[in-house]
Amino acid sequence: MLFSNPLFDRLQDCWEDAGNESMNSLESELGAVMPRDFRVFLSLYNAGTWNHRVACDAKHPRWGAVQLDIVACLGIVSDRLFKHDDIQHRKSQWQDWQLPVLQMLVPIMDAAGLTICLDPHGPKQGAVYYFDKTDVDTEIEPVHFIADSFTEFLEMLRPVDESQDWQETLPVFQSAERGQLDEVEAYLADGGKVDIRNERGWTLLMCAVRNSWPRIVRRLVEAGADLAARDPRDWTPLHFAVNGNSLDSVKILTAAGADVRYRDRQNRSLAQIARDELHYRIGYFFEPHD
Repeated sequence: MLFSNPLFDRLQDCWEDAGNESMNSLESELGAVMPRDFRVFLSLYNAGTWNHRVACDAKHPRWGAVQLDIVACLGIVSDRLFKHDDIQHRKSQWQDWQLPVLQMLVPIMDAAGLTICLDPHGPKQGAVYYFDKTDVDTEIEPVHFIADSFTEFLEMLRPVDESQDWQETLPVFQSAERGQLDEVEAYLADGGKVDIRNERGWTLLMCAVRNSWPRIVRRLVEAGADLAARDPRDWTPLHFAVNGNSLDSVKILTAAGADVRYRDRQNRSLAQIARDELHYRIGYFFEPHD
């Protein structure tokens, strides 16, 4: 699977890499060898979130064709505060159902109330299914087939049109809003001002951060975007990242020297802003600066 596909720009805020030691430990605990394509994926996108919608089509014996909205990836997460992101923790929760079919499967992604699962055992080793807990108390098998392999499942994913949410009117801001890095690159190469503002008083960097496109954020930072710029509410790009729950953008901006001592008009620190917005991972990240 080629992860250069722009679709994977939507998969963000991943945990640290799941190295071979962690993968081997997971396999030992599960009593299974994970397919190579899933191991590669997990090394790149450990417990990440699809911050822009993706979906795939599958079938259900009752409803026929269904659209699965993929929300987040499970992974290997050692921090007990965030165990809900962990494959092993999700697997342990399945014990309550005592369903033999679940014992053979490994939960790998959330799909808006459903769970995407991988089968590392059995005659269809590597196949991907989804588990619908609403089928548990019916005569229908609660696990439904999606694809013959994890790579095939990834190739089935498609972006979901978000055009109804688009708000920008200036062309380059539209590009930043929609994640079109090539268009932003062309704008900068043509001499466009990196700190241009829209009608709301936001800079291009603020727009990219607000819409959670870290690759565009990184490119604008490299082009010299003002990290200390403020909008009419006194929000900086880093405040936008915290408010919008974009941990990747937070990491890019702080690594570039954005002021982590920022406080808003209510004198709240970045950690407090994150906690108030229920963005716990970002609040955790900023605790040393609180």
